[in-house]
Amino acid sequence: MKQHNNKKGTISIEFLSVFIFLIFIFFILWIKISSLNEETELYKEKVEVEKISINLARKLDMASYSDGYSTNILIYLNTFISEDNYSIYVEKNYIVTSVGEREYLFKFNNMQLLKNDTGFIESPPFNLNEGEYKIKNNEGVVYIEKV
Repeated sequence: MKQHNNKKGTISIEFLSVFIFLIFIFFILWIKISSLNEETELYKEKVEVEKISINLARKLDMASYSDGYSTNILIYLNTFISEDNYSIYVEKNYIVTSVGEREYLFKFNNMQLLKNDTGFIESPPFNLNEGEYKIKNNEGVVYIEKV
């Protein structure tokens, strides 16, 4: 009489179940790592927006208190701000930066910016795009113009 070897079938089923379990664990880890990566990118974006807002707010505050003050500011977006759809608005005493559907709000001292006939930007509110701007105080009025 010939005996059947059931050991091979048992090993195959055990191997297959362990393999499927390991694939399942790998898939869960991959999803978790992907979500952490997205959170990290959003955090880097927030930090970069805060740097731009703090720099802009400091220069606007300084200009509002110093007659004759003049300085340039370079607003640029680096790789952490991945959206092409962004805007920076100054309204009353807030800088609002929109990146895609996300908005970041930064508060600074209250000031009033006016528009003159040479094409300066009026605030509140005004919009800044990427580029270089001159911020200056002339007789108590703060102006911003694109350089």
